[in-house]
Amino acid sequence: MVWRSSAFTDPGRKRALNEDALFENAELGVWAVADGMGGHRAGDMASQTIVDSLRRFRETRSLAERVDALESLILEANLDLHNHVDRPSGRDIMGSTVALLAVFPPLAILMWAGDSRIYRLHRGRLEQLTEDHTMVQELVKRGHIRAEEAEHHPSANIVLRAVGGDANLKLDLDQVEITSGDRFLLCSDGLYKDVPEQQIEALLRIPDIHECSHRLRQAALEGGGSDNNTCIVIDFHRHDGAATE
Repeated sequence: MVWRSSAFTDPGRKRALNEDALFENAELGVWAVADGMGGHRAGDMASQTIVDSLRRFRETRSLAERVDALESLILEANLDLHNHVDRPSGRDIMGSTVALLAVFPPLAILMWAGDSRIYRLHRGRLEQLTEDHTMVQELVKRGHIRAEEAEHHPSANIVLRAVGGDANLKLDLDQVEITSGDRFLLCSDGLYKDVPEQQIEALLRIPDIHECSHRLRQAALEGGGSDNNTCIVIDFHRHDGAATE
């Protein structure tokens, strides 16, 4: 299995500061998107702390070693951020979401906290592989609101889990088998809040990966650019270039 990726981060139209950050290491097969929170100079520091920690990742020999190493690096960033908060000054928030994908052929490892997402375009159909750690997602799961009400709910921006939010962070972990021809998307909420999933699916079908990521960026800006917007698009193919049926 071989892969390639294309990534961008954009402040959007409404924010002066970009609190998103991304990690892209195609050589090692690890990518991550982080969306910081906490206000001026706190959110961008939080997301960058995750990226800086992931830069220390080195190749591993087994799936278990890879999962343990990546989880440990994010948990180290979590403690750094949690301990850095200056509570006497009143600044009690310095956190970031994270959505990470790592390759261990034929598997893709997923790791996340918060509402940054991982999608997969599999045989032409878009599927969301992560579940948001948000108040509205909990309300949907409990049957208190419908999924279509979530976006405009008063609690839509409340994130229940984030790197830096708690000393004992629990990351969600999953794995999926990669099929040749799969295209993965990691993104912050600045994409899917301004671009409907039907449009995201259509744009992910664009064959050229760099054109695909460029068009996703443009779609978010044209949709209002209400937030920072970060995306990583990753393609997987067999060595012979053929897709698996």
